[in-house]
Amino acid sequence: TPKSYKRIDLEGAQRVGYVAQELQKELVGAFRCIVQEGSDDDGPLLMVDYSRLTVLLHGALLSALARIEALESRQ
Repeated sequence: TPKSYKRIDLEGAQRVGYVAQELQKELVGAFRCIVQEGSDDDGPLLMVDYSRLTVLLHGALLSALARIEALESRQ
């Protein structure tokens, strides 16, 4: 689920995105590469690799469009 949040490392700048911990719970197999491990001055953290997430979302969109077309052709 997309979230809005404030980046504490960017003076509270408002952003939208996904929570890496939530994605990590849902992703399996090769899809787990979307969540990367890193660290900052405060210690370890998880990050979302949005370039990889875009490919997954594009695939989901193509699948949904194919289903819509199939349903519309039944009428």
